[in-house]
Amino acid sequence: PVSPQSFPQAAAAFERLIAAAENGSPDEWTAAEAQLKELGSAVVPALIPALASDRPIAREMAVMFLAQLGPDAAPAAEALVDVLNDPSPFVRVNAAATLTTLENPPAEAVRTLITLLDHPEVHLRITAAGALGNVTEISGPAVPALTLSLQDSDPQVRQAAASSLGRLGNVARSALPQLRTLTSDDDQTVPEAAMFAIQGLDPDVTSPKG
Repeated sequence: PVSPQSFPQAAAAFERLIAAAENGSPDEWTAAEAQLKELGSAVVPALIPALASDRPIAREMAVMFLAQLGPDAAPAAEALVDVLNDPSPFVRVNAAATLTTLENPPAEAVRTLITLLDHPEVHLRITAAGALGNVTEISGPAVPALTLSLQDSDPQVRQAAASSLGRLGNVARSALPQLRTLTSDDDQTVPEAAMFAIQGLDPDVTSPKG
């Protein structure tokens, strides 16, 4: 439950966080971040108005904290949908990723994440690939996009794509040939993720003993 004093506390702490980011004050940032985390889901009502702010940094900080809350960010769902077309790709990826953790995620969130699989910034591609593994009910369009991401130049993206395909279940069986090619990937983490996915998608493959 959100106490009446939580909103002003959260709003004030959030403003301090933005000021610390703008002023380059790490100690102030740490203190404000700690207060917001302590308030937990009680910060959500204070973050919803920030998603409509004309200050990009306010939208970016708000969506970052909502992403950390995952399903607890549900009261912000409508506001998160509204920023799926935000000019900032950081806002778009975190809004879409957060929406995939909620019940009945909108198809727009999946489309947003798919478009970000091609973004030049690797961390955005990793986030997008990982979040697409949450959308088991509306995952159809995600499968071919994630399959393409198995060939990404960055191993963390390949790992995230493989893991997500494994989580999507039978609908992702078409990715099995590409997943099998990753079992000999040069990066140590990628074959592990690929094998995990293959074991989940192919009933004839069992996990190794030992």
